[in-house]
Amino acid sequence: MVLLDALALIVYGKTRPMVVGDGIHSLRALAQATATTEQLKTLTEDFDAAALDAIPPAGERRLLNWRHNLDAGAEPVLLTDAATRDACIALATKAAQAVGIRFASIDVVRADGAWKVLEVNSGVKMEALGRRHPALVEAAYSAALDAVFA
Repeated sequence: MVLLDALALIVYGKTRPMVVGDGIHSLRALAQATATTEQLKTLTEDFDAAALDAIPPAGERRLLNWRHNLDAGAEPVLLTDAATRDACIALATKAAQAVGIRFASIDVVRADGAWKVLEVNSGVKMEALGRRHPALVEAAYSAALDAVFA
């Protein structure tokens, strides 16, 4: 999520790339049919040849990557569930206030049934998000610049 002065500008989750087995094609073939170049690169880094050549059963979902990073092929998805969104915003706001940062990208995760801060990033990088939601990203950067130069 991207925060500016305790205001959530953009709240999103990350969905890792996956395929659904058809019982006929290998994990490699399924991935090659749908994955991006970035996702295919991480796939070959994360799986050995035997796993890539295995044929997932029909209907079985297989993640193509253990990473949640947008640069590694995960996709940003705006959070619409109010309870999840509010919980993430509240925790991220406390984290930003605790470290005294005005503009940040803050990652929160759900672990052991509770929301926790994974990291607070002072470098706000939104290229992958901008490909899907350019207007939101432009508005966030504009708000940050307005706040700095006001």
